[in-house]
This record gives sequence, C-alpha cells and structure tokens, in this order.
Amino acid sequence: MAAGDPPFLVMPGDTLAEMDTVNAAIEMLAWDIQHSKVNEKFLKGWSIFYTNWKKFLKDEGGWIDRGTSGAWNKTREYREYVNRWRAKFQEFGGLPSDIALIPTAKRTALEKFGLYAVIGAGAVVAWSLWRR
Repeated sequence: MAAGDPPFLVMPGDTLAEMDTVNAAIEMLAWDIQHSKVNEKFLKGWSIFYTNWKKFLKDEGGWIDRGTSGAWNKTREYREYVNRWRAKFQEFGGLPSDIALIPTAKRTALEKFGLYAVIGAGAVVAWSLWRR
C-alpha cells in the first residue's frame, strides 16, 4: 500500500494513525502561521479551521468513534484542507517548514465491491458454521 492509500478495511488504529499524521501537519502549519505576518482575514479563517479540527479530534477521538468510516473520511478531508491552507499560506508569502501531505487515494468501485464481497462471504460462512 502506497503512502496515503486508504486501508482495505478501516480499523480504529488506521484512523488514529491518519489523525496523528494530519494533526502533526496542522500543528506545524499553525506554528508557521503564528510566527509569520499574514493578513487578518487569512488568520481569522485559519483560526476557524484550527478550532474545528480540534473539536473534531475531541469528538471523534475515541476508539469506537475511530472505527467508523465517517471518522476516517472526515480525517481524509482534513488532510486535503490542510494542504489547501498550506498552499494559501504560501500565496501570502509564508514559508511552511514542512512538506505537503500526500493526497489520499480514493477507493474505486471495484475495491468497494471487493470489501462488501469479503464481508458477505464471511457472513455466509459464519451463518453456515452456526447452523451446524
């Protein structure tokens, strides 16, 4: 699996690792922005983004929450957002001290079908073993 590719089946640890990666990028960019001179409008927008990210981490940081595809997908969205904020920061003359995150790959229809096929086959096998 290449960097940034989604796991075939999302587990809470996968989501936590993605959250940690995105959080590190956001915190580094926050430091860069804090120690630079950017316009007030940019700073206000960044502050809202940063607050929303911290709220998301708090609300979706539990083990059960991280086991849902919603937490995984939202974290992937934040990965894309931080790259956009980084690019906008550079447009305003900022110098980020890290590299941009690798964009995540989207699952193809075939991969989604494969996941459901595996889950369905597992359910059939479990049901047949239970009936014995």
